[in-house]
Amino acid sequence: MRTEKIKVLLESAFSPTHLVVEDDTSKHVGHKGSPHGSGHYKITVFSPLFSDLSVMDQHRKVYDALKSLMGNEIHSLKIKTGT
Repeated sequence: MRTEKIKVLLESAFSPTHLVVEDDTSKHVGHKGSPHGSGHYKITVFSPLFSDLSVMDQHRKVYDALKSLMGNEIHSLKIKTGT
């Protein structure tokens, strides 16, 4: 399942102290580019590795960690990060 793939990638990249991955598919059915709503996720990840980074850089790191899934298994992300 995609949610588990996302969790594994984020756990590997950040050793998070808090991680939640939610599938938001049901809220996006009919969305342009993803008519069935698939590929929409809400991610909350807290890691000490983010401590010296701006929020923008934290989000970039999350996108980098998930780049193998972007565009084919992930259509959209809502990200919340912190330490």
